[in-house]
Amino acid sequence: MGTFPHDSCAPKVRGIQAYHMDNNGWSDVAYNGLACPHGYVFEGRGPGKRSAANGTNHANDVSAVICYLGGQGDEFTPEGKQAMSDGAAWLGDPMERGHRDWYATECPGQVIYDWIHSGGSVPAPKPKEEVDMTPGQCRDKVGRKWFFIVGDDHQCWASIDGEPFFPVSGYFTSGLDAYCEEDGTIIVAGRGNNGKLYQLIIWTDGSAHPGRPVETYEVDGGHIYPPK
Repeated sequence: MGTFPHDSCAPKVRGIQAYHMDNNGWSDVAYNGLACPHGYVFEGRGPGKRSAANGTNHANDVSAVICYLGGQGDEFTPEGKQAMSDGAAWLGDPMERGHRDWYATECPGQVIYDWIHSGGSVPAPKPKEEVDMTPGQCRDKVGRKWFFIVGDDHQCWASIDGEPFFPVSGYFTSGLDAYCEEDGTIIVAGRGNNGKLYQLIIWTDGSAHPGRPVETYEVDGGHIYPPK
């Protein structure tokens, strides 16, 4: 099981469109939208337009069509599922039927057909932190990668997207863990010279100005207290 490179998807869409127009004499590609295995949705006839792919006049009148760009043996990827779901939402027509529900055909294949009739769920993507993060690293809410270290001076230093390190407030004697909360606040945690765990709150509004005021808090029993 596999798939083809994404740079072949647009030519596939244009090829289908040309066949439908030149061979079948239709005004456009038969589908309202086309979803590729890499997570992209290509516009076909678009929302609110009658399709020409369901197999019967009634079906074409009442149901939009989104086509998955895959053939027998091609993987139905998580990205493809997301694109199918996104395309259905864009067309304003929930995925409730496969082609075979309208017409005697094996389309769209058993895997996709079963997926549609099981509710068309889309796997949650892995957070970027789980994909390429290590202790001391996190991403902010605009996608930049922060890397925190403790220098020889026990100062906390930060780098954004591989740029040179700059100092931020915070005195640590251990390695650091970092994460970004939903509101965009970056939390850096490490131990001070007294052995207690401290958290450094360094970013809250998305602007990420180096040298902006920061606060250090001691962690005690899961609660955060201002330093004495």
